[in-house]
Amino acid sequence: MSSFEVELLLEMLKTYSPTGGEGELAKLLLKHMRDMGFEVHIDGVGNVVGRISGGGPRVLLCGHMDTVPGFIPVKVEDGEVWGRGAVDAKGPLATLILAAKSYVSSSSPSDRLDLTVVGVVEEEGSSKGMYHLLETLEEPAIAVFGEPSGASGLALGYKGSTSFKISIETEKGHSASPWLFKNAIEEAWNLWMRLVEAFNRYRKEGSMFNSLTYCLTSMVGGEGGVFTPSTCTFSFNLRLPPSLRCPDVVDLVERIVEEFRRERGVKVDVKRSDCVEASVTSRSSLVARAFSRAVIEVLNVKPTFTLKTGTSDMNVAATKWRRAEMAAYGPGDSSLDHTPHERLSISEYLSSIRVLARALAWIEKLTRKAFYSKRSS
Repeated sequence: MSSFEVELLLEMLKTYSPTGGEGELAKLLLKHMRDMGFEVHIDGVGNVVGRISGGGPRVLLCGHMDTVPGFIPVKVEDGEVWGRGAVDAKGPLATLILAAKSYVSSSSPSDRLDLTVVGVVEEEGSSKGMYHLLETLEEPAIAVFGEPSGASGLALGYKGSTSFKISIETEKGHSASPWLFKNAIEEAWNLWMRLVEAFNRYRKEGSMFNSLTYCLTSMVGGEGGVFTPSTCTFSFNLRLPPSLRCPDVVDLVERIVEEFRRERGVKVDVKRSDCVEASVTSRSSLVARAFSRAVIEVLNVKPTFTLKTGTSDMNVAATKWRRAEMAAYGPGDSSLDHTPHERLSISEYLSSIRVLARALAWIEKLTRKAFYSKRSS
C-alpha cells in the first residue's frame, strides 16, 4: 500500500487541479519526473513536458492534469483510491509516467523508443494544452492518450463534437392576448423539434458511436409577469460519428435555421463552438497489436477494444497529425467520470502500469520488425 506508485497517485489527487488551476500539480510532476530521469520542463501554456530520448520512433504519452470542479476527499478504502481525478484522469496520467519509466529501465538507448510524456492543461475545457503541443511538437509515430479504458481495454475511437447556442427574438405582447404575438419560447421549442427530426435521420440502429447524437443542454426565455415571452435562448451539443464531417453538420443546422427564420418571420441568431471531428484507429494498427500482446502477457485475458461516444484530446490531435496511430489507455471505469463517486482500484492501476510498459516494449519490437522487413524486401 505504501508503494511509490500509490504514493504518487495520492499526492496527485491531493493536489486539487480544476481546469485553469493546474499550476501546483505541474510543479509536483516536474519534480517527480526530473527525479525519474526525464528531461522535463513546464512549457509556455503550463503543460509538463518530459522526454527520454531513444533511437526508435517517436511515441507520445499524453494525459491531462486538469479535472472538472468539485474536490473529493482523498482516501484509500477497500483497495480503492478515492479522489477527484482518480479516473479522469490523474490515474491514467500517473500510469503513463510510471510505465514510461519502467519501460526505459529495461531497454537500451539505441533501440528504445523516443518517448515524450506530457501532462496537458485544460483538456476539460478549451484543450489549450493540446493545441499548443500541435504547434511545438513534431508529429509522433504513435500517440497514446491517458483516459480510462480499463486495464485490459484500449479505446480506438472517439466521436467528434460541436455545440450551438441559438437565440430567438419576437415582439413582446400582453399575456392576456397571446394569440396576437409569437411566443419566443414556443418558437424556440418548435425550432428544436425540427433540428431533432433532422438529426434523427443520421441515427444508425444499434450503434450510438456511428449515430449523430444530440443533447439539449439549456433553454432559458421569457420576461415573466404579464408579458408574452419575447426572447429565448437554447444550447445543445452534438456528437459526430466518423461518417459526418464538421462542415456537413454546420451546414445542416444553418439550413434548418434559415428555413425556420423565413417561414416564421422571427429573428434567429446562431453561435457555435469550435468543431472537432471523430477519430478512429484500426484494430489492425501497430498500436492495437502491441497492446493486445501486452494485455495477454500481463493479464492473461483477451483485450477489449472500444469506441467511445465522448470526445478527448485525441480528436484535437487528429486535426493536425494525420499519420500518427492514436489510442487511449488507462485504468478506471469511465462511468465514474465527473461523479462524486470517483475511485480507482489500486490493483487495476498497478496492472495498467505493467500493461503499458509491455505495450511500449512491443511497439519497439514491432516497429523494428517492420523496419527490417522493408529493408529485406
